[in-house]
Parts: sequence; C-alpha cells; structure tokens
Amino acid sequence: MRSIVVTGTDTGVGKTTVAAALARSLRSKGINVGVMKPFAASKERYSVKYRSEDTAILAKAAGVDDYDHEINPFFYSLPAAPFVAASITKEIPITIMGAVSSLEKLKTKHDFLIIEGIGGLMVPLTEKETFADFARVLNAPMIVVASCKIGILNHILLTLHVSRNYGLRVAGLVLNSFPCRPSVIDRQLVDAVRRFCDIESIFTIPRLRRERQSQLELDDKILDKILAF
Repeated sequence: MRSIVVTGTDTGVGKTTVAAALARSLRSKGINVGVMKPFAASKERYSVKYRSEDTAILAKAAGVDDYDHEINPFFYSLPAAPFVAASITKEIPITIMGAVSSLEKLKTKHDFLIIEGIGGLMVPLTEKETFADFARVLNAPMIVVASCKIGILNHILLTLHVSRNYGLRVAGLVLNSFPCRPSVIDRQLVDAVRRFCDIESIFTIPRLRRERQSQLELDDKILDKILAF
C-alpha cells in the first residue's frame, strides 16, 4: 500500500488543491485512492457531514464515503496551530501515535493514501512535536506546495532545510498560483528555484478560479514522476 504526504511552505498555499488534484488523477486511472487530513482547525463546522472544508474537498475528489473522523481524527474549533488550539479550547490533544493508528486503519480500505498536512512542517502538534515529526514517523515521500508570492524562495529553502534535517524525502515541489502570463521575475523565480533546490521534479500550477480548482487533475508526466519516486 502506497502513501504520499502533501505539505506546504505555509498555510493557504494550495495544499488541498494539489492533494485533491492528485486524488482525482489517481482515481481517473482506476486506483482506489483514500485521503486523510489528520489535523484540521476551523472556526466553524463546514457541514453536517464534514467538520473541515478541506476534508470535504478531499473526500469528494477521491470519491470516498469514509467517515469524517476516519479522514480527520483531530479537529479543533479554533483556526490556530493544533497545539495552540487544543490549549485554548481544551479539546482532545494530539498524540502522534493516535494519528498514526487512525492512518493505519484507513490504509486497509484503500490502495493508495494521500495525507495532507496542516500549515507547514514546523507547525506544533504537541508541546514537543511538529508536523515534521509526524511525517518522519510515516516515512512516506512528500510533495511540497508553495504559493507564487513575495518570499516564496525563502519559504521553500527553509522548508527543504527542515526536510533534510528530519530525513524527509521530497518527491516533488509544486509552485502553485503561477501567473498565466509570467513576467521576467516569475520566469527567473523558477530558474532560481531549480538552481538552489536539489529537487528533480519541480512543477507549476497556474492561478485558477475556485471552480477550476475543483476540477484540476495533474498532467500524466507530473503524475508519473511523483509515483516513480
């Protein structure tokens, strides 16, 4: 059973968009794909069925009917890092092994599992553990998502530095919301990323409206490179 982690350089960079696109792509090839958002936080419940909007998007993309608590075992009713949210709301605190246990159970129902992170790698889950610690326990290849905005190069390099320190394997880097009409700076950014980042698979996803994001699938060449890692 294969799995992959989708993380980001920050919150709001498009992790869910990329994870959902990957799920649709695998599903279209007849693969029984499952999705998981182990940790989520939001001020309001999204729907009767799903507490998190990200969970709902992932479930729809994969076409699964798994229960919300299976896809998202740890949810906090405060938009903050899980450790901070749990400290304030007094909701059940995270245990990494508890999240891993939920993941192992979900694995038995699918042939491929996509795990979407929360925030970036150094988001604290507990007083002593971050999402990077969780990713290290999983020992699965990882896709890093970054949003094309000022500061992206710094955020990418910091994320890759953490990845190396934790022994995490980066299967690909996605530059999300890339301009449809790239400027000289935009094109130079891609060149700089390739120069400074020791990653073979670097992809761009254009800036898309919300309705197009809900239909996005990854190009076969991109998918093949990710799956070959």
